[in-house]
Amino acid sequence: MGHEKKQPSRRLVRNLAWMILVVGGWGVVGAGCSGNPVLGAMESDANGYICSACGERFFTARNVFAECCPKCRQPNLVELVGYTCPGDDTLTIALRGAGSVACLQCRAALSGFKLPLAEEFKAWGAIERTPAEVLFQAP
Repeated sequence: MGHEKKQPSRRLVRNLAWMILVVGGWGVVGAGCSGNPVLGAMESDANGYICSACGERFFTARNVFAECCPKCRQPNLVELVGYTCPGDDTLTIALRGAGSVACLQCRAALSGFKLPLAEEFKAWGAIERTPAEVLFQAP
């Protein structure tokens, strides 16, 4: 009888896949420790929203995800993101997925969004809201 080539077991393949994911995860965490500007742009202490029904601008703590507008109680919310102009360092806050966004100061086209901080939402005119104000059934 001939020699048959053994296939690796599914368990071995699954364990190898998990090891690759874990090692890759360590690389991502390590990149965050090195001051990676891309990862820094995705860190914030707040979530910003604008109500498409009444125009209310507000933000919540990072661990609170609004379900409704605190003013009109409608669920028509759009998340907000920021764009920093490389020319004059101006922060422009806009709707997530708004398409082309221009700098408020120099009108240059912007790309590469970041998540604004609570202080940046405040400077933009947004009001901080509590879970009781933005959740249908507050915890």
